[in-house]
Amino acid sequence: MKNILLYTFLFLVSFKLYGQNSTLIQPDRVSLPKMTTTIKNALVNKTEGMMVYDSDLKQFSYWTGTAWVNFGNTPASSAGWDLSGNDISTTNTGNVGVGLLPIKAKFEVSSPFTTQAIFGSNDNGISLQKNFPTIGFNQYRDNANVQKYLGTGFAGGNFLYPLNGYFYWNSIPYGNAGSNTAAENNVMTLTTSGRIGIRGVTEPNADFQTSNLLGNKINLWNDGPNNQYGIGIRNNTLALYSAHPTNLISFGHGSANVFTETVKIESGNGGIYSSQTPGLNMVPLGIARVWAKESLNGLDFESGHENIVGNLVVDHFAYGDINLDDNLIGEFKLNPAIVSQYSKIIAIGSLNYTGGSATDLIVNTAVSGFIGELRDDVLVYNSGPDPGSFYTISIVVDDFPLTLGSTLSSKVIFYGIK
Repeated sequence: MKNILLYTFLFLVSFKLYGQNSTLIQPDRVSLPKMTTTIKNALVNKTEGMMVYDSDLKQFSYWTGTAWVNFGNTPASSAGWDLSGNDISTTNTGNVGVGLLPIKAKFEVSSPFTTQAIFGSNDNGISLQKNFPTIGFNQYRDNANVQKYLGTGFAGGNFLYPLNGYFYWNSIPYGNAGSNTAAENNVMTLTTSGRIGIRGVTEPNADFQTSNLLGNKINLWNDGPNNQYGIGIRNNTLALYSAHPTNLISFGHGSANVFTETVKIESGNGGIYSSQTPGLNMVPLGIARVWAKESLNGLDFESGHENIVGNLVVDHFAYGDINLDDNLIGEFKLNPAIVSQYSKIIAIGSLNYTGGSATDLIVNTAVSGFIGELRDDVLVYNSGPDPGSFYTISIVVDDFPLTLGSTLSSKVIFYGIK
């Protein structure tokens, strides 16, 4: 009996409502008035909150008091959002914005926080950040502007600094997802003029500038950790290196494919070669010094030698006499194993005189430099505790009397000519 009364009541209510505004309420559904967009827009006496079904848009519309607003989503809708399985997309021909109006692009997001969007947040993703415009790799900034790892691993960032227009690339050490990131390290900077700085150089003063660290700077070819073509910095030395001892270092013009060589450097005993003097290689062999000293009593005479660089000089001979004008002969005895590899040996050096009078110093100026050459008639020495044959270069000083207590020395650079 109760069910009969309930159905009778609902029927009477639904009949009255349907007669008033075409709304039909049934026990299992509610049917709203259906009409075209034109009819909907022409309705009079609209009240806030009233609802209709727009048969053109295939959507429900409600009146806000000032405008019709559509809501809901169906596969057939031509505006708003479409739902297809687990996928949703907008069919709106206009722009989509999150957190702002008006919208300047097809999709725009504005948040009061630094991080505006995250993609792949649980799997080493990327973030888009503002202040400064930044792409964060496996990192983001939370609502407190604290930088954190998105996922476990290394992280980094690329940002533009608006105040100077520079681009910076920073790396971040390994860390765990959700934890605060470690301190960033600058790995590269690109200035507004196109200059590049790497390894912490944030103000490059050349088109390309690297750090002030020693070691390899540019590797052009890699044939192993210690067999490379490139440029490096050692202690007080610019190192231009090749991969193997038999490789050449050449200077010239053109390009690597069409190259005109003007100078080349050969490893080992190859030397320096110039196209201006075909077949002539000059190889630095060493630096040595020989000296002669007259005692204060005029009875004793001392001499000696030393190799400053290399081991070319194996002995020396020096002679002087205060009673003679042509009194000083200094001879370097050279290592025959080295000399035999060259057609000529050239010695370029200077003289140094100490302990003499003012007149002697004036004379010294006249003989302050010399160039010597290995003589064709090689002298042979068979004296001393270890007799042997030596090549020699002689230094003879004319009209240069030693005074008591004075020393005359000569420092020589030796070159071998191939």
